[in-house]
Amino acid sequence: MRIAIQARGFSIEREFGRPNIKAQGDDDYGFGLGLELVSLTCKRFAWRYTTTELPAGRATVVGF
Repeated sequence: MRIAIQARGFSIEREFGRPNIKAQGDDDYGFGLGLELVSLTCKRFAWRYTTTELPAGRATVVGF
C-alpha cells in the first residue's frame, strides 16, 4: 500500500498482490466498505474523489 499526502488531498494505492484480479465494490478484497466510507466522507465535506482500477489493485485520490 502506498499513501501520499499533499496540501489539497491524498492518494492511496493498494495492490492485491496478484495481477489481473478485478476488484468489485463488495468483493472479498475489502474495497467495498473502504470506498463506501470514502464516498460518504467526501459527500459530507464536499470533497471529490476518483478511483481507478490498476492491473493488480486500485488507486483512490481524494481532493479537498
